[in-house]
Amino acid sequence: MFSTCYLLFLCGIGPVSKVLAAAGSPGKPIKRRLVLSLVVSAALFGSSLSSEASPPIKGDARASVRRAGGSLDMIRPAAIAPRYTITRLDLPAGPATRWQRTTAADLNEKGEVVGWATAPEIPGKIPTTAEFPHLATLWRQGKAINLGSFGGDFSEALGINDQGLIVGYSYLSRRPNPDSSPYTKFAFLWQNGKMTRLRGLADDEEGSTATSIDNHGRVVGKLARGKRAGGRAFLWQAGKVRFLPPGLPNDINAKGDLVGRASGYEGNALLWRNGRSIPLPMPKGDGWIRGRANAINESGVIVGAAEKKTNFPQTVLQALLWKNQTVTVLSAQRGSAADINNRGAVVGYAEKPGSRYESYAFLYSKGHMIDLNTCLPPNSGWVLIAATAINDKGQIAGNGLYQGNRRAFLLTPSQPQRALH
Repeated sequence: MFSTCYLLFLCGIGPVSKVLAAAGSPGKPIKRRLVLSLVVSAALFGSSLSSEASPPIKGDARASVRRAGGSLDMIRPAAIAPRYTITRLDLPAGPATRWQRTTAADLNEKGEVVGWATAPEIPGKIPTTAEFPHLATLWRQGKAINLGSFGGDFSEALGINDQGLIVGYSYLSRRPNPDSSPYTKFAFLWQNGKMTRLRGLADDEEGSTATSIDNHGRVVGKLARGKRAGGRAFLWQAGKVRFLPPGLPNDINAKGDLVGRASGYEGNALLWRNGRSIPLPMPKGDGWIRGRANAINESGVIVGAAEKKTNFPQTVLQALLWKNQTVTVLSAQRGSAADINNRGAVVGYAEKPGSRYESYAFLYSKGHMIDLNTCLPPNSGWVLIAATAINDKGQIAGNGLYQGNRRAFLLTPSQPQRALH
């Protein structure tokens, strides 16, 4: 499987899976969706979107709502589709030409968003970590805060809890030996304005990434190589590391359950519980391969995606939900589910009906798939490509186009949304 970062680079968005416990509770924060998988594929779809905003929605207009399974219903926004105000998550301070795009990966109950800013691409070059800098970024009340790096030009923030502790990874600008990459990455914890490496991971365990942190301060992540190489999962807390069965974890809930996927190109979606890894079932029927679980809420409901073979060798990625080891396909459209909150509301991206590789950010709740573009004020200037995180207040973080420029966003419900949240 290609690296998430690489796919995102190519698409101009950058890499990226979350549910939070109620504010102030010791539960887990939102899932780091792995923006990873979501933003990735959404980037592929969204790369061909025009810079125009979606058509204005009048106050009494009917919103398009897509049910699970792909059928299209027309339901009045007042009855089903929520309304939002949108906050643009802008570039960090610095030279005007230094940063060009922003990407949101996670969100906490305070409405704080983490992700990264991306430098302009170099014409004629394939983007790499050495030539396509990323900067881990926190947005607090809409203001961008530079989280820094370990010295290299590439860092990404992937998870944040309700106490404002942030995790991700950063590259170092050093060469361990002549035969290895000049850039080595390590998982980080950011707190009190400082980025530090996770104590307890040995120096030779290079390629570590922290993907999520809960409200207990438990961090989950993976190792790419080193003494325990080969996609080894880890659980870290207060300097103590517990290594888990192999796999690539994306999220953790308050009960200590982890979700992610197995290592390798053909990896299946996994749940880690009580130190064991448990494969999650595929939908019924032939042709389902390569599952991935992106987020888990406090009730143990899991969301993610899997690929379904169509015309060999083509596959279609589709959004899934697992509950009590039963799997549901959320939509017949291409897409992926990135996060789920404790009220059961799911966000992600899906391909626009009748299009190819053009995506929209969705909210799925109570059996309805809603295009979040239909929930914005008229003439907003936005095209919402992918939603990557949702909290229990119904706020949604994601990525889109604002007047043709790639920007992260934060949606805040305009009023209490009893119908869906």
